[in-house]
Amino acid sequence: MKISVGNLPQDWSEEDIRKLFSEFGETQHISIKRDKLTGRSLGYGSLEMEDESAKKALNALNKKEISGKTLAVVDSEEWKKEFEKKQSIKGGSGGTKVLGSQTKGGFSGSGIRRTGGRGK
Repeated sequence: MKISVGNLPQDWSEEDIRKLFSEFGETQHISIKRDKLTGRSLGYGSLEMEDESAKKALNALNKKEISGKTLAVVDSEEWKKEFEKKQSIKGGSGGTKVLGSQTKGGFSGSGIRRTGGRGK
């Protein structure tokens, strides 16, 4: 099962996550998302565990306070389904919206954009 972990302390490494989750089972493919320019942690990441171990870890670690931060530990697949459900209720990601200036005639009704040209 793939697990997403959010609100991580910025100074944490993959090894810190491994230690935290090791009491529940073996962790695999641990990654922390980092800023491309600075390499600093963005405060979230993911890992994979065997299903039973992952469920135990989710129950024990979600909303646990570590270094003054409350962790968010969720099943990635469940989170993705919930996110897609919310997006479908809202009407999608917004990529299909038509703005007034893109409709025939625009806001002015003429469909022609007049700029004056040459700074006039």
